[in-house]
This record gives sequence, C-alpha cells and structure tokens, in this order.
Amino acid sequence: MPVAELNARRHQAVALRLEGRTLAEAAAACGLSAPTVVAAHKAWQRGGWEAVNVRPRGRKPAAERALTPAQEEAWLQRLGAPAPGVWSLQRACADLAQAFPTLQDLAPTQLEGLASRLWQRAGLTPPDPWDAWRRAPAGGLTHWCEQELPGLRRLAHEAGAWLWALSERTLPGRPACQLAAHSGRGTVWWCLTPGWPTEEGWLAFWGALREEAGRPVWLLTDNRWLPRRPRLGAWLSEPSHGVSLIFLPEQLPAQPELSTCEREP
Repeated sequence: MPVAELNARRHQAVALRLEGRTLAEAAAACGLSAPTVVAAHKAWQRGGWEAVNVRPRGRKPAAERALTPAQEEAWLQRLGAPAPGVWSLQRACADLAQAFPTLQDLAPTQLEGLASRLWQRAGLTPPDPWDAWRRAPAGGLTHWCEQELPGLRRLAHEAGAWLWALSERTLPGRPACQLAAHSGRGTVWWCLTPGWPTEEGWLAFWGALREEAGRPVWLLTDNRWLPRRPRLGAWLSEPSHGVSLIFLPEQLPAQPELSTCEREP
C-alpha cells in the first residue's frame, strides 16, 4: 500500500493499543499484520509518534544517504573484525551512532534499518535455525517441534531461562567463523572468530551470551562435538555459569543450509 496510508494505519494501530485494545483487535481494525502492529508500537515507545512512520521504499541517492559509501565500508570493516562480546542489533545501532554522530538524529527504527541493511549486505546475517526447523518436511523434526518443543519452552520459562538456538557457520570467502544464538523471535546475538573457533572462542561466546541475557541460557543445538573437547566439557558440566546445551534428538537431520564449524567427520 502507499507509504502515507501505511503510516496512517500504523498510527491508528498504536492509538488502539494505547487505549487498551488487544494486539489482535488492533491488527484487525487497521488491516495490518500483528508483527507490524508490534513494530509500530515499539517505534512509538522508543521515539514517539514521529518514529511510527516508515520511510518511502527504495535506495536514496548517495548524496541523501545517512552515510557515505566510504563511511559504510569503514563501519562494515569494524563489524566484520573479531571483537569481544557479542553483536546484536541494539549494539550495532549504538556503535553506529557513536562512530557517526550525525546518525543520532535518526529515529531508532531508521537506525535499526540502516544497521540491518549494512550487515546483510556484508553477508553477516546469521541463518536462523528456527526457520530451517519450521521449513523441514513432515517427519521426526516436525513431530519434535510440535510435541516436544512447547514443553521445553515451558520448562525454560519455569526455570527463568532463555531458550535460544545455537548456530555456527563459516563465512563465504573469509577465514572466519560466525557463532550465533537466535531467540526464535527475530533477535540474534553473534560474534566472529578468526578461523575455526577454538575452545577459548566458544567459552568467550557463551560467557558473553550469559552476560547479555542476564539470566540462565539454554542453547538448542545438534552439534554433539562441543562437549567432547576437554575444556568445553568441563565448563559445561559446571552449572554455576548458567549456560546449558540441549541437543536435538539424534535422528533429526542437521540444518542443511548451515556450514558448521569444528564438527568431527
């Protein structure tokens, strides 16, 4: 639909939510999807009514972009270099605003869109294993997702833990590996390691995830190689750090689109 009409509907949806209408009611009344209503409401919370508007589609001419091509390339090099901690959309936005003060005038949703477009262009968007599991043909994986996963989510909630999906892949054309954790609701945390991840690399990633989460983290994975390494196995056997690996049933196929790092043949 035209951008002006979309923005009018987004404003209406936010107003309905502020009146106490449910998400489903607001979405139905405005003819929008539930995720769009959620995004509009979050934009209002972060930046007020002006932030609710989306910008016209299409790439702006270079002179009108928030960053010059040289600035974009410089930031992508920074993003692609191994660094402590984990990258997330929130951290990327904060880093962009600090590196380029002119971006501080952008609405949060605009800054998020810029960061997402840049890291997607650089091939740094981690493939989401939740998507792979949902697309899997009917069979053992489908049965597990339908019958076992809901109960596992309840257990994690009762334990005060986050249930995230772990993924790892080599970056095409680069001597680096990307380790990532996916919430299943669009949020991802990731880091790069130079070459194959060492035990120190894995431990640094898990520790950074635990710090980011602020609560215990349960990581779903099919990579049974991890606890076989001495330091990783010893670390995982100590519950005080709050990070646990939960393995998918062995009969389930691995995610075909993920090129995993450090798997035994």
